Amino acid sequence: MRLLKKCLTFILCLTMLMQGAAYAFTYENGTELSSSDLSFQSTNGEEIRVSDLLEERKMVLIHFFQTVSKASRSSFPALEASYERWKDQAEVIGISCDAMDTREYLNDFAKDNGLTFPLVAGNETILPDLFGLTAVPTTVVVDRFGAVAMLMVDVKTDPASYDRIFDYFCSDDYTQSVWLTSLPPARASAKGPTEDALTELLTKDTRIRVTGPASPYIWPFLKGEESGVRSSNTGMDDSIATLSAHISAPCECVFSYRFNVSSERLYDALIILLDGNEVRVYSGETGWRQDALTLSAGEHEITFHYLKDEEAGNGSDCAMLSDFALLEGEAAEKTLEQLPDYPVSDQTAMTLHDQDAQEIWVEDPTGVLERDFGGPVRIYLLDQPQAHINLSLASQYNPWTVYLKAGNSIEIQEVLPYQTENGYELTVDCAPDTFSLYTAFTAQPYEQQILYNIIIFPNMDTLENWFSYMKYVRMAKLLWNVGGDEEEELFIWQVKVQDTAGNPVPGCEVTFSNKEASASVITDEKGMAVFESAEETYRVSLSAVPNQYINPSSREVVMPRTGGATGFILVKKEGRKP
Repeated sequence: MRLLKKCLTFILCLTMLMQGAAYAFTYENGTELSSSDLSFQSTNGEEIRVSDLLEERKMVLIHFFQTVSKASRSSFPALEASYERWKDQAEVIGISCDAMDTREYLNDFAKDNGLTFPLVAGNETILPDLFGLTAVPTTVVVDRFGAVAMLMVDVKTDPASYDRIFDYFCSDDYTQSVWLTSLPPARASAKGPTEDALTELLTKDTRIRVTGPASPYIWPFLKGEESGVRSSNTGMDDSIATLSAHISAPCECVFSYRFNVSSERLYDALIILLDGNEVRVYSGETGWRQDALTLSAGEHEITFHYLKDEEAGNGSDCAMLSDFALLEGEAAEKTLEQLPDYPVSDQTAMTLHDQDAQEIWVEDPTGVLERDFGGPVRIYLLDQPQAHINLSLASQYNPWTVYLKAGNSIEIQEVLPYQTENGYELTVDCAPDTFSLYTAFTAQPYEQQILYNIIIFPNMDTLENWFSYMKYVRMAKLLWNVGGDEEEELFIWQVKVQDTAGNPVPGCEVTFSNKEASASVITDEKGMAVFESAEETYRVSLSAVPNQYINPSSREVVMPRTGGATGFILVKKEGRKP
């Protein structure tokens, strides 16, 4: 299942819509990166300085790549096609992340692939290391103000994707820098109703005024097919449609509205904010429903956003709204009484309440289980075809957005219909020959938060095999048993050293130190150095590296928690071969 809202986050949309914020990139050692720092020598011997380019162009796109990467190569035709259309307003620089990509080789590569923008050899720049890149291709944009405004790790094979980047940063509408980690939003092609017409479509209450978006990148709501309005960004990937209700509440009252969402569940959604705070998320196929929000006396703004993610779409792929009303007294009370009331407990927990279920106690001092599964984990032995799960929720979790997912299955079960006085109770199937994983989570179009995990094993042999395969016993010093003797807590620090191409670097001396003592560990063939101690805080640095690499001796990482992981990226010296 793809990550929720891998593309444009909701918070980013709001930033673009309302304020914007300037960003500069910062090196891992804390030094701020400005456009004047970005200078290169192309494979043709030309000196390139980004600040000079920005005197004539509106943006510079830096494309990090490796010639040996199939994903990198697949992006070049689209980037070149788009660059041909925008090269009068924007410059593109291709920077190799592989020290083996020499000037001569890259010149031949550019000729073979029809590339007309300048390339920089991998053995002549340490910029990939300074950016801390972990994957290629990565696209970086320096905007007209000299700020690093975009860093996107993704493969784009259609020219329209790069056209969207150039259009956004070269547009006369672009006045501020915002931090992007995915494609900019799609420019809206629909024109919405006037403020008066929009208000008339949604309400007859003179205390409510409805407005549409002001930004050209935010899509409007249009007149609905039957009543009310509907979002206009149907089928438009990475887009958002918005309208706002401005309310003058004479006293404490209730704002009532009807909505209907027909979308790809969990990925596209209608999100509602009350005075800037998120209060509702609707996704999937809701049908027409009524909801209401309690307001204090005074001025309020309720904003409705329909977010469309970066791909696919189900149903009508839109949100519909109607019947805005401000209710007082008995009418307000009656409306609130008709809304669903979901019970929540003081603490979030997920358990099995089968009589034969046997919980396995696991000591996990480094928190590796919770880290790997994204949330708390309970492990059970239960040899039967079905299990009965009970989920109780802490009060901070919005019960509109709770789901249960089985392992890696694409099937997702809504929790809310299974409410009881004791929380939520669901019956699930158990795998007879392997383990079954069930995860409860809340979901929003830009974030998925895991609440709890249950892993069910049919027998002890299966449990042993799973722990052995996952190597948790070796890496985390876990003790699995039904009530076991406690051992001294041992914490694990792991450091991975690799080069700019992502290859492991063995033979590095990694030093772990604190006020009490220090120790050195040599990286193995996988570039890993693992240190185990009962202490709680360590500083980690590279005290020695193989001769062909530059030693970043000034870099030191403080790891103040009980165990953890970090990494270093080494740059090969010019002219050296491994």
